[in-house]
Amino acid sequence: MLIAGTEAHIAHSKWWPKVSELRESCAELSARRDGVPTAFEAWAEVTKQVRRCPGQRNWSNELIPLAMDGIGGMQAYGLSPVDQTSAWRARFYQSYESLIKRERYRIMLPVMTRSRVGGALTDGGSEHEADADGRALLSYVRENDGQR
Repeated sequence: MLIAGTEAHIAHSKWWPKVSELRESCAELSARRDGVPTAFEAWAEVTKQVRRCPGQRNWSNELIPLAMDGIGGMQAYGLSPVDQTSAWRARFYQSYESLIKRERYRIMLPVMTRSRVGGALTDGGSEHEADADGRALLSYVRENDGQR
């Protein structure tokens, strides 16, 4: 993932990357790989799911129902007047983007930092994975130095 993040950064920036920029690039690629919907796509899913019974709702991402719960829930949205849809959408976008930002922050933290913080931020990574990623990046930079 680190090599892909480095290549993505190189493709979109004319400056040498900072470590934080590489982490951000990797987090973005990871979200795309995992199929995390944009706020627009997530809202489209909400408007389709509101017509279904609560037990029959299948969400493509766990953050969508969390975002809806954060602004009042699906039942409240379903019972609200149609002319309030744009306000619900705006509040959903804010809630969803906040959750995405929090998740991206968690992903961008170094594995060792996540393990120090504890269970709320860990994703099962190990220090060995972090070391391997670091070595892979260093090797990639050495091989491709001067090709920019």
